[in-house]
Amino acid sequence: MAYKSTKKSSVKKKAVKTKVVKKKLSTAATPAKRASKKKRSEKAGAIQKRQWELPTSYCAGGKGWATLREVVDPGVPTMTYSELSPEQRAELVAKRISEQPKFQIAMLGAGLIDQKRAMAEVKGQTAIGRALMEIEQRVINHQVTKALLAEQPKPAKKTKKKKPL
Repeated sequence: MAYKSTKKSSVKKKAVKTKVVKKKLSTAATPAKRASKKKRSEKAGAIQKRQWELPTSYCAGGKGWATLREVVDPGVPTMTYSELSPEQRAELVAKRISEQPKFQIAMLGAGLIDQKRAMAEVKGQTAIGRALMEIEQRVINHQVTKALLAEQPKPAKKTKKKKPL
């Protein structure tokens, strides 16, 4: 009989220890959770700082890169994405890919594409490169639209008149 009681108490002790360990593991913040907390502190939907500095188009006349900040500024003459030649588009997309610190994209049929391969595909204007160019065009259009909306002054809210009682 003494054997059973010691066995039960040791089992209970082990159960208590595992519960404590599980609790410690579940409350520990993972790197992903810490990163999400940092992002929450930024304004929701705000454009990231590095996006403002990435090339978004060419300056007027096709000379030099234009960042998102310059594209949004009405005082700086820039070319729209539709005005660019296919070669200029390929150069622009390759430049944007090269300036991103960690670039990886997964595509059905092509697999996981890293930065070097993506740049080679875009410069070669292969089917994968053209797909990457289309994706980047959509990203650019979205960023420009979002930046233009953020730059516009918001209309004043209308105050409701209180009805007399």
